[in-house]
Amino acid sequence: MVTAGKIAAAEDVTIEFTGLCSFVPREPVAGPLAFCVVFPNAWYTPNCGDFPRKSLDGVSALRPHRPFLCSTNQETGAQSVLPLEGKRVRIIAGTGEACRIGDVDGLASFGDITSALSSGLISVVGSVLRPHPCVVATQVVFQEGEVSASIGPHSFSFDNYLTSETPKVRKLNHIVSLMMASVSVLILEIRDLFTNELIETLTFDVAGQGAPNLRFSNLCLADPLQWAPMATKKVKDDEDFRWHYEIIDRPDLVRVALNGLPLPIPRVRPDSANGNGLNCFPKMMSTVNFDPDQWAKELP
Repeated sequence: MVTAGKIAAAEDVTIEFTGLCSFVPREPVAGPLAFCVVFPNAWYTPNCGDFPRKSLDGVSALRPHRPFLCSTNQETGAQSVLPLEGKRVRIIAGTGEACRIGDVDGLASFGDITSALSSGLISVVGSVLRPHPCVVATQVVFQEGEVSASIGPHSFSFDNYLTSETPKVRKLNHIVSLMMASVSVLILEIRDLFTNELIETLTFDVAGQGAPNLRFSNLCLADPLQWAPMATKKVKDDEDFRWHYEIIDRPDLVRVALNGLPLPIPRVRPDSANGNGLNCFPKMMSTVNFDPDQWAKELP
């Protein structure tokens, strides 16, 4: 195939994730590495209680966020957005490339906020296998490509309410990248999150038209076209990190463990007083024994 004088050839594709989303790896014993990315339901949803609501610690109000898939035309710069509430997206590159974890030093993990004895407090098995509409808005699954999130420019320290260790200091990145090599055709299969009914299939002719510019986002502005780098805005504590606790299996145990203290969040260090004000950091969760081909089915 030849498009606009260009000889068709497979290209590398990078898809970005930003905002409130938790990367849940498949347990190694279950098979080759795969990920289910869980987006907490942080929007105004009927029959899900009052909104805005308080976080698990009963202290802080949670700001609304919305999940979207954003696409930018590389030639014209035009943007299109697809709301993702109540949807499950499967990314298919068809390259046979094994999924792997690259440099994720900029990605927060459960080890930053819990000790080895308390890591089970933030399990998200239910959010992956049996998602509730009031808790989970969106899932994205893939089993090809390399996941990476290199360190960001600013340092944050995590509250150590759930561990007796010295507070962890991390240079967090608000973007996680999925890079898939030598892709000819990229497919996004979009299904209903709760019925598994196929809604639509997006097909990108990478070899003929080039790699698409795609980003999965779950940020606090209702209009995703307003999302832009905030290069001069003062960087702040990531108060929205509290949303990650909304998808855990046993919130009651976390409340007991906190014993009246606030939920642990990443707080900006004194040496990061200015700069890129974006936070809403993604997070790496502990593994779940799930089958990416059979949703809502836990492997024995």
